[in-house]
Amino acid sequence: MTNWIISSILLLLLAVVFVFYRRVKTRLRQEQTETARLHNKLLLMQVELDEVNSRRKKLLSASTQALVIVEGDYTISNANKVARHLFGKPDRETTLMAWTRQRQLKELVDQVFEGKKMPRLYFNVGERSLEARARAIKEKKKVVAVAVAIHDVTELQRLSRARREFCDQYFSRITHPAGLHPTAHRYAAERRLRRTRQGL
Repeated sequence: MTNWIISSILLLLLAVVFVFYRRVKTRLRQEQTETARLHNKLLLMQVELDEVNSRRKKLLSASTQALVIVEGDYTISNANKVARHLFGKPDRETTLMAWTRQRQLKELVDQVFEGKKMPRLYFNVGERSLEARARAIKEKKKVVAVAVAIHDVTELQRLSRARREFCDQYFSRITHPAGLHPTAHRYAAERRLRRTRQGL
């Protein structure tokens, strides 16, 4: 009789262990499936992130302007080839001010981080005249970085000066009618030149 009771208890324990084992095995299978799904999702997001980074790098390298991404702590997260040619290659932890040594450029970025829309900034690096524009990069309506585009306008300014000098010299040689100042002739010629260009 005692053997029968022990056998019954053992059989009952074996049944409980079997049911528990089945439940654990089912739960383990579900967790493995969920882990595989999350792993696939992570791989897909990594592929998408790599594609975005690749497109960003292609855009940065294709630009004829210097393009710089300034993070919230003022470190340079990205600078294209043109920017590196202007200011040198930035180190990983280099700040905008340490890299460019341009106080006006830092002030422009400061203003954009504060949410202000800023006009173009003109400054010089050596003998080069540069024009900078900055735009906020937002995430959830908060400015997280600033994109700075810098364009070399040295040649444009040189041509503009040459045009003004030419007009000044040309009109200084013309005989002026009584009462008409040479400056009035120059401005009239510039207006005609602008109208001609707009008409083309």
